[in-house]
Amino acid sequence: MEHYIGIKIKQLRKEKNLPQKSLCCDILDRTVLSKIENCKMLPSIPQLQYIAQKLNTDISFFLDNSLAHNPNCTNHMTNEFEYIHSLFINNQFLDIIELWENRRLKHINMDYFCYYLGISYFRLNLINQSVQFLKKFLNFYFKLSNYEKDINVEKYANSINILATIEVSNKNFKKAVNYLLRSKLYLENYNRTNIESYIKTISNIGTIYCINQNYAGCIEILEEYLLNNKVSTPIEALPNIHLSLNVAYCRLGHYDKAINHIKNAIFLFSYCDKNFDSLECYLNYTNCLRFQKKYDQSFKILDSISSEVNYDKRLSDIFSVQKMLLFFNMKKYDTVIKISSKIKESALRTSSKNEYYFMLGYIAFTKENFNAAKRYLLKCEKYLLDKKLYADLVLLYNDLFYITKDKKYKIQSTKYSKEKCYYQIYIP
Repeated sequence: MEHYIGIKIKQLRKEKNLPQKSLCCDILDRTVLSKIENCKMLPSIPQLQYIAQKLNTDISFFLDNSLAHNPNCTNHMTNEFEYIHSLFINNQFLDIIELWENRRLKHINMDYFCYYLGISYFRLNLINQSVQFLKKFLNFYFKLSNYEKDINVEKYANSINILATIEVSNKNFKKAVNYLLRSKLYLENYNRTNIESYIKTISNIGTIYCINQNYAGCIEILEEYLLNNKVSTPIEALPNIHLSLNVAYCRLGHYDKAINHIKNAIFLFSYCDKNFDSLECYLNYTNCLRFQKKYDQSFKILDSISSEVNYDKRLSDIFSVQKMLLFFNMKKYDTVIKISSKIKESALRTSSKNEYYFMLGYIAFTKENFNAAKRYLLKCEKYLLDKKLYADLVLLYNDLFYITKDKKYKIQSTKYSKEKCYYQIYIP
């Protein structure tokens, strides 16, 4: 396969009526280019990436082995690669899929095309087909020579990141992390630690570690990354890294560090014109203060952004629930009920809705309105289990046992009282 790289470079250059000097640069002089085109040496990875960019084609074109079987098909293959590359960079994913379904591609290696198909199906939310073709591409990748693996490692990492995303949506977190750690290893082995795929891989590992409550692991991998790569990291990638670090430090009780990272996330989201995300970060900020029972400071922060929050009804209701949380932990239950009456429950997102249910259930129990208490507490039981909010689960099961006298709730309360809890709605 590698034997034909020079032939393809030369033929594509001539098709575009480009002289050799048009491809020359600091990393590629005419002598070296001549040797490459005459198959006397292979281009380095940076050289091949540069050539592909100058000739406006995907780097995979030079690695397709179709030419080995039929040298006369190069023109057709070039056109097909350029067409696919154009569709892909312009997000015309349905057109790429139609090429496959209509069997219109005759000259390129379908193993390479599986990458484009897998990505395209994923972007169109056709998950099963995406998994099928991405795994085919990965199997193909592992059979490549080391040189070709080096060239295609970014495609490998992109495929892995998508498969990991799919596993996360299916709550297969262990499998997702294993995928991402493989991606991290390959990108490091091939010295690609400054590309978007590597940054995304690191960020995704941190996010999943937080979901799995491996907060120490999250801190280790993200802090190490920032220490070594902060200057070279695109600013758009930094907010989510700081957000994950905020969660990890907050859950471990390191509130000063958590607040420092959430301030960074707020600034960076705002800098990137992601104002909704920036405002949402104030929920994390005020939670860090809530866990320290710094309620006055929390209310000051919420008041400082009230005009921006009230402009968006989604945010307005979410932050109303946050105010409920503060008053709830201050034991001002009548104020909590008053605020809750102005919230459109059905419009709340999952986390806010279940916090809303828990607070109303707990308050109803204290007021001996046991029917309402039972109804609200049962509504949020699954959420508390999924999020491992064990301290709140103990309260929930104690209340349900008192109301129903069903011993299963007492057993559950005893069980979860022994579990370590990193986050809670009710703070004693």
